[in-house]
Amino acid sequence: VTAETRALNQAMVQMLTPTPDWWVTGAEASRAARRRGDGPFPAPVMSPRAQTRSIPGKNGNAIPLRIIAPDQPSGVYLHIHGGGMVMGGLDGGDPIAVRLAENLRATVVSVDYRLAPEHPYPAAVDDCVDALTWVTAQSGQLGTDPARLVIFGGSAGGGLALATALRC
Repeated sequence: VTAETRALNQAMVQMLTPTPDWWVTGAEASRAARRRGDGPFPAPVMSPRAQTRSIPGKNGNAIPLRIIAPDQPSGVYLHIHGGGMVMGGLDGGDPIAVRLAENLRATVVSVDYRLAPEHPYPAAVDDCVDALTWVTAQSGQLGTDPARLVIFGGSAGGGLALATALRC
């Protein structure tokens, strides 16, 4: 491990140590604190360019999506947020989604999958699969080519992206 990485890791531990553990305060209370910007992370910034819509899940649940498109999209980027399948959501990804939409010239569709512990596995994968199915069916409406699709997730979202791709 490089000295720079070691220093970054130590700074992260120092920054996060005073933050109460979600399993002590409760998942919803911890999520609400993050949305307010309480703790080491700033409050999320929402882009006025983004459209929020809800699609039906196969389990009868609603799946919120956040969609950011460039002027002339050439593909779709399905984004699955991280957060250990407990934290995270649509309210934190707009700045990255805007940059991805512009740099990739792709419509970015972010999935707000159901979170644990309220919704145990495989609820998150089910929602991501339903979102992918919707994206491919709506590619014409999104102004994209369904053959030009990328599925990506950060951290726990990476595992969900892989599980989604494997299931499909």
